Amino acid sequence: MRNKKKEKLYWRRLDNSAKIFPISTGKRYSTVFRLSVVLKERVEPKVLEEAVNQTLEKYEFFKVRMKPGFFWYYLEHNLKMPIIEEEQDYPCKYIDSRRNNNYLFKITYFEKKVNIDIFHSLTDGNSGTTFFKEIIYTYLELMHPEVLNEEERKIRKIEYDTEDSYMKNYDKKAKSNASGKRAYIKG
Repeated sequence: MRNKKKEKLYWRRLDNSAKIFPISTGKRYSTVFRLSVVLKERVEPKVLEEAVNQTLEKYEFFKVRMKPGFFWYYLEHNLKMPIIEEEQDYPCKYIDSRRNNNYLFKITYFEKKVNIDIFHSLTDGNSGTTFFKEIIYTYLELMHPEVLNEEERKIRKIEYDTEDSYMKNYDKKAKSNASGKRAYIKG
């Protein structure tokens, strides 16, 4: 009989626009963006952790770690769970993946606020927002199960696009509108 964890192992190459971030990032230049939400009540860390774990089962695209290949970096399925912790650092700080079970995002909280910092090679702001909204929605659903009935829970759809937009929209034959004029005049 096969081991289910083994079946989930896969790899995926970075899209063209994401390839630049791993080689240009570091502690001085993080290429991380942050999304935050302020709730009406204090954050319950264990419930937030459960919400993140449930969301990762739906959004497996985010359940990855970055590995160096021979010529380029690639993403590989991550069997570990992310670490959820109280906010201690400044926003958009370099994500040391070794301190976060190799995840390319970091979930933190402080009092009523929940944050997600995301390394830009993983996704853009639009998909990051979709993922974060699902975490918060799941968190609120776990905290207040009486608010939504079963039918309303089924209505929510997962919409996530994994296309490489650069390859889809790039037209080698298209001419640039950039002029050949100098931006300054030597004086």
